[in-house]
Amino acid sequence: MAEIRDVVPVHSSRLLMLRWPLILIGAGAIVHLAGADAPFVRWANPDVPDWRDPLAHWIQDWGTRAVLLTAFLALALGWLRGSFRRLRTPASVYVFAWVALEVVIGGLKRLTGRPRPVHPDGILESLRSLYERPDLKSFPSGHAAASMAGALVLATSVRSPLLRAAAFAYAAFVAWGRSVAGAHYPSDTLVGAGIGWALAALSLRLGAMNRLRIERWEIRGAARAIFVAALVLTFSWLLGSPAEVSTFSSGELRPDIRLHRPLGEVVLEPITGPAAALSALPDLKPQLLVWAAWFLVAATVLAWLARRRAILPLIGMTLWGGAVVALALSGRPLGDRIRGGDDWKVVDLQIHLGDPVDGRMGMEEGRARLASLGVDAIVPTWHGRWAPGRVTDAFEGELGIQGMEWAAGPPAEAPLHLLFFCGPGVAPPDLTGEKDWRRAIERVHAAGGLVFASHFWRGEVSEMPRLEELLAAGVDGVEVAGRSPEWRAEMRERQRSLRALAGEGRVVLADTDFHGRRGAATTLNLLHAPGEDWAADPDAAARAIWEGLRGERPLVAAALGDAAPPPAFRGALAPLWTGWTYLGELSPRRRGAWLLWLLAILGVTLVARRRR
Repeated sequence: MAEIRDVVPVHSSRLLMLRWPLILIGAGAIVHLAGADAPFVRWANPDVPDWRDPLAHWIQDWGTRAVLLTAFLALALGWLRGSFRRLRTPASVYVFAWVALEVVIGGLKRLTGRPRPVHPDGILESLRSLYERPDLKSFPSGHAAASMAGALVLATSVRSPLLRAAAFAYAAFVAWGRSVAGAHYPSDTLVGAGIGWALAALSLRLGAMNRLRIERWEIRGAARAIFVAALVLTFSWLLGSPAEVSTFSSGELRPDIRLHRPLGEVVLEPITGPAAALSALPDLKPQLLVWAAWFLVAATVLAWLARRRAILPLIGMTLWGGAVVALALSGRPLGDRIRGGDDWKVVDLQIHLGDPVDGRMGMEEGRARLASLGVDAIVPTWHGRWAPGRVTDAFEGELGIQGMEWAAGPPAEAPLHLLFFCGPGVAPPDLTGEKDWRRAIERVHAAGGLVFASHFWRGEVSEMPRLEELLAAGVDGVEVAGRSPEWRAEMRERQRSLRALAGEGRVVLADTDFHGRRGAATTLNLLHAPGEDWAADPDAAARAIWEGLRGERPLVAAALGDAAPPPAFRGALAPLWTGWTYLGELSPRRRGAWLLWLLAILGVTLVARRRR
């Protein structure tokens, strides 16, 4: 106990005894066996919205995150500033306990597979859900475990009875909020709190035995720069949010949307991830000088942190930045692939492969690249000319659907762009020389075709016809997302207006507008086609796409992370927003790849220092 008292005050050392976590775990078992789980959750979860709702939402989003932010901030101060050296041991102890909790709690969730209270297979007949993921990960509660571990570390590090009481009260508040949200039963939170207490106590004992080593060890040179990079990665995760897919559909049937990224890209995430983020920007080349300036600022900061070993971070940053930019400009397919399950096909209905006006890539090369992104079929929409659709698999022929992107003038200057489609057996009209958009719509409809208002346009916004005029002219649908995140305010406003029509029964599209210059596909359509083999039966593909365009078959428009930066982060500050958004949206696997690479670099640095 002598070592424990070196790091834990004498009056708090009894909190490390095994009896306390055993009491919590035993209480959880009693609650479960007594059948009190369901009545408690039904009592805690309100039937109608009340004052508990915002608290439950805050706990869901920030209950654990606030504890982790405090711990990692203390860790940064303790290791980077000598005057905060006393924070090193408790902060390191908590981070170690949290990592252990992630492993133990995650393993138990997978092992037990207990449905959450809001899950259809749960023990409750009905419950108003404040929790958006009714999965099978109810037991034990990770929120309760992490907050209780933090409470114990804080309680054993301070002498104030008020602070100790506040720490445990906060842990109880978090556990209560999880039942209010319908995410956990009381037995889940009690057992989770017990596990958190036990692992935190074990970490405190280990920290006591290594206190002198922790406080004497210094981070110097390149290791200091790597440590700061790891902290930035961690804070971006705590303050960010995962990438989300926005869906727009006029029907009720929705796909089970999942994001997939090849293992090779995940392993090389520090290069492929930033390259995918850059390739998705609206105009990358004009922004390269701005990006280079910010890159120089980051390299300078890391060199200053490394002090005398500055040359190593500078060389490493230069090689890394060059590889990222080269990959982003190569046009290789990168980034998350949108999947909708076995019954859904991915189709791209506005694309410019082989376009004589501004296509940057041939049809066959582009078709192969889109196939690697999981796109099953495409309908090119050349500027001012009809183009036939294609299946991206082995089928070499053309689909019986033709598309065109029409504008009253040069595409780069005309304010209004319309998408025209003609289905199987429909002879497309010759629109050469047509300048009147109303007349163009009439002629396409007279031939049996369909007209969609394109979400992307150029030129004077004041010359754009109002949405009411387009609808009155008989527009069959709207494109609610296209190309990439729109950063111009007037374009964002039009996008919001188009999306408002998605709930009015209009067919909606989300397309890449791919010209061959970028490798990312952030917007795509999912078409319901259960059991259909389009490569073997292209006629079935043509019929399915046409039925989707006519609203006779479920067609869902999906856009991945298409939020634009706020006005304060446009122009010269845009790289800050893009970088922070990229880091905040990283999935656990991709973030793990980053950390593994940083640990590998840190290990090489330490070995090289020892040899010198």
